[in-house]
Amino acid sequence: MQNFFETIRTHIKTEDAILFEELLYNLSKLPTVPVEVTNDLMVLCRDREDIRVSVLTKCANFEKDEETIKLLLEWITELPFQHKILVKNFLTDTPAEYLVKYAEDLLYYVGAEYIKYASQFLSFEGKTGEDIAPVWAYYSDLVQKMASEFDANLYDTAKLAQDTLMRADEYHASEIAKLLSHQLQNGALDENGILAIRAIGRMELQPFASLLVELLKYDEEELLLAEVIEAAIRLQSADIVEALANVQPTDSLFKQAVIVLKGIKSSRSSEILAAMYPLATDTGTKETILDALTSHFSLLAIPYIDGFIEKGEYAMMYDMNEMFYAYYRVIERTHPLLEQWHTVALQNAQQFEESFKEVNLQAVVRENFGKVGRNDPCICGSGKKFKKCCGKEA
Repeated sequence: MQNFFETIRTHIKTEDAILFEELLYNLSKLPTVPVEVTNDLMVLCRDREDIRVSVLTKCANFEKDEETIKLLLEWITELPFQHKILVKNFLTDTPAEYLVKYAEDLLYYVGAEYIKYASQFLSFEGKTGEDIAPVWAYYSDLVQKMASEFDANLYDTAKLAQDTLMRADEYHASEIAKLLSHQLQNGALDENGILAIRAIGRMELQPFASLLVELLKYDEEELLLAEVIEAAIRLQSADIVEALANVQPTDSLFKQAVIVLKGIKSSRSSEILAAMYPLATDTGTKETILDALTSHFSLLAIPYIDGFIEKGEYAMMYDMNEMFYAYYRVIERTHPLLEQWHTVALQNAQQFEESFKEVNLQAVVRENFGKVGRNDPCICGSGKKFKKCCGKEA
């Protein structure tokens, strides 16, 4: 995995827009990215307005430290109003201590309520036993509220509480095992169980690897599946890789298996993906496997790319021109179609940008405000009236 990130850092500073976007796309599919990569991007954003929206949109899962916040604050005030909401997305999973320390600067972007919760949880840092009991009580209350109706904001707050418990070493593997065993016997996982799956990845609990493979079959539960895939990738487990070695394109968990193998950056994962490709019978499946295999920058992809091009059939699930161009640039190989891929990828990107400009972004922002009255408190949490704050800019 370290070699993968070193390769990314070598090429991410490129001014080649196509290469940059493909590298950023590959990073965005990982559950976590080292803070060194995050801060490389923050420095780039300081000087390059053209990449800011992509970075804020795709890098929520990246690790962040105080340097990240300092670099971010150097340029976010330059963002157009309709893009400022992206900052909150980017700051997801930011350590509470930095949200609180820079609360005055970040309040407009993340809202007073989120800052309040971060501050409350931060007050429990370093505490254990009975002193941490209020966090457990609050966490349990959030889970109970979600039992009747799922709420994304409550779920995000529950993650903050869970992180606090894990840092205090009060969230134990033995309790996770009991909880999951009980709920699976009853046939389903609720939000408490799904959060326990999240903890498996965050705590890197390798003994749960086989269970994660089994849970990959639960493809009808979107939130559960997302947490299972993230946990499986975080473990970077050789056992998980081997468990997926014989999955066939016709199997129900094939799509999930490819996503996990894409995220586990090892030579064995590359070998398995390469072995899967000849078994694929439809173009869409072949594109999915090539997306995973090229993201490893494995040379095993070369003959399959040539065969794919020769056949000349495209499912259009991915921008294959961008994928192939970036892949060959990173592995530093030449190809007769390299410049053609680059030209077509640029044209596609320009067409997308033009179509995006036709969207009335201000109307979208106003629609998201719902029925907030002009004299109501602003939704950003600043304490000002809506008409004097975000409403004025909109």
